[in-house]
Amino acid sequence: MGSKAPDPKQAIAATAQKALPKLGYGKLTADRVGGPGTRRAIEAFQRDKGLTVTGELDGPTLKQLTRSLKVPARCDATPHIEMSMRCGGSRKRPAVPLESG
Repeated sequence: MGSKAPDPKQAIAATAQKALPKLGYGKLTADRVGGPGTRRAIEAFQRDKGLTVTGELDGPTLKQLTRSLKVPARCDATPHIEMSMRCGGSRKRPAVPLESG
């Protein structure tokens, strides 16, 4: 009783605080609070990506952040089972190596 629903803005801030360091934008603590360090990291990211520099997690920034985090699917280096399945792997039978010839 009396528990409060999570604030979506705080969740977005925490996600950005985890993502930006992975992309090389400083060390941030995922504390869900957009402090000065988070603002500077967002501004640097926006500047590097050619976005309007606001220091805010606006729509274009979130879209570019999501895009920047996506890694192209590669069959030779994926830990994900679903990608392994698409690349010829299977739990029932091993992938057949290509013949060189």
